Amino acid sequence: MRIQSAVASRLPFYDRNPSAFIAGLTSSSLNITPIGSQNLVTYTVPSLRRAMLSHVSHNIRRRTAAAPVGPYFLETVSGGGLYGTRSGNNVVDNVERAQFACQDTAPAGTVFLVREGDASTGGTLDFYFGGTVTEYDA
Repeated sequence: MRIQSAVASRLPFYDRNPSAFIAGLTSSSLNITPIGSQNLVTYTVPSLRRAMLSHVSHNIRRRTAAAPVGPYFLETVSGGGLYGTRSGNNVVDNVERAQFACQDTAPAGTVFLVREGDASTGGTLDFYFGGTVTEYDA
């Protein structure tokens, strides 16, 4: 009779050569005029690696009033989810904040994307993004 072990043959991600060089992925765009939509951050998981997105932080500040106001957004697209902050508030110095705790894992070649957009015809916004990505051996 053969006895088989229930123990997995692979180590957990934190024991598979994790990289800390992308521990704080941040970006900010200040005083942005309405331009439709643009990418703030693009990150591609390298070959022979996997990546885990574990935290996302969004802040949007209305710097100057828009006339007329349109919806605006900041969103993070990962291998397993979409995390977004949207508003249409036109009050100067209004701040929309969102924090997301996520456990998205992605294989090599997956693209993480942070994009912002504003459909207003005037006014300006500040966009802030922060996130935590841990790479490890596939």
